Amino acid sequence: MESTTCSSCGETTYENSKFCHNCGTRLLCVACGYPLVKNAKNCIECGKAVEKTEVSPNNNLVNTIRYERTQDKISCDVTLTNEVGKEGIAELIATISNSNKNYTNENLLNGAISKTNRKNPEENGIEDIDYKEEITEETEEENSIHNNLNENSNHTTEFLHLSDLGMTLECNESEWILIYCFYESEFNKKPFNKDLVYKLYLDNRGNDNRRKNFARNWKANFQAGYVSTLKENEFKFQSKGLEFVKSLINSTNEDPGANSLKNGKKKTKNQDSKRSSKITPAKQIIVEEFDILKNDTKTSLEDFIKSKNPGNNSSYRILVIGYYITKINCQSHFTDGNIEFAYRALGLNNRPKFLHQIIINLKNNQRWIEKAEGTLGWELTRIGEIFVDEKLPIKE
Repeated sequence: MESTTCSSCGETTYENSKFCHNCGTRLLCVACGYPLVKNAKNCIECGKAVEKTEVSPNNNLVNTIRYERTQDKISCDVTLTNEVGKEGIAELIATISNSNKNYTNENLLNGAISKTNRKNPEENGIEDIDYKEEITEETEEENSIHNNLNENSNHTTEFLHLSDLGMTLECNESEWILIYCFYESEFNKKPFNKDLVYKLYLDNRGNDNRRKNFARNWKANFQAGYVSTLKENEFKFQSKGLEFVKSLINSTNEDPGANSLKNGKKKTKNQDSKRSSKITPAKQIIVEEFDILKNDTKTSLEDFIKSKNPGNNSSYRILVIGYYITKINCQSHFTDGNIEFAYRALGLNNRPKFLHQIIINLKNNQRWIEKAEGTLGWELTRIGEIFVDEKLPIKE
């Protein structure tokens, strides 16, 4: 590439350079691009007046543009004079940042890209700018997981506010933690963080006992296969857990025996039939098997139910099945899924549509069962055990 000499300071520069890289003096006519003669007042080619450029120490190293990218810290410092800074900045930024944004010279000079005078900070002010482009790289597995989360989020469902949920829902502490995981994940739109779940849980249900048992109750959800680890301190729902937590929350809307009220008046049968077709489904229960067969040390579940003869009463049936699981099978607790399995395995008729609500009523009304601490299941109270031992079968 041929060189030429700056007509102002005498520095050697490249031919066809618009400005001197040393002093910033314009070298080519702004109108026709013809080389300017030293001290010329007009271009010798087109006659256009030449804008006078004062050469001073401040023209050297006036403006600095800093480009920085995260992850491996790629940076690029470009130092330009005031005059050079008016031309070609947009193209320069687009080149070094590989950006498709159409920055104009006017935007750049008016503050879209800040300028810094390092030689004279008193005159221009020190305000280095960092043009940063955040880059997030995901592994193929993480990308697939996040895509699945986004797909799930497309199915929008309305859920109660947490404060309302706390006043209407009966759950053990492991289930409450699972619910807070669901809300912290923005209804499974993103992975959830254990620390944030812990804070949310204690803000709403915190006491000394629950704080001490948090780790154990947190672990119970992993043991049940409801959640799994995505990466350090980041977790996701398994499909089983997602179905379960939604069924927990939706159970607050179940009210099979209540009369609907509107404007203070009871609805008639005809009015009730005209309700919206959007009906909250019953709690979906995942079947959990247990040993129902006879062996040398115990009777079968079928024979035990016959001996206690609960009839078609759902509450009696569930209590008898729970008694069999915990007292005869010697399991620590029973679950909704165990009850569901018993109904299916034995072909029991009249399976209640709102099975979970019936179980909740056994706890709240009859006081026959209670939540098994540290699990997602139930255990019989002493009152429930006595009822099965002494009150069943019902004598006519």
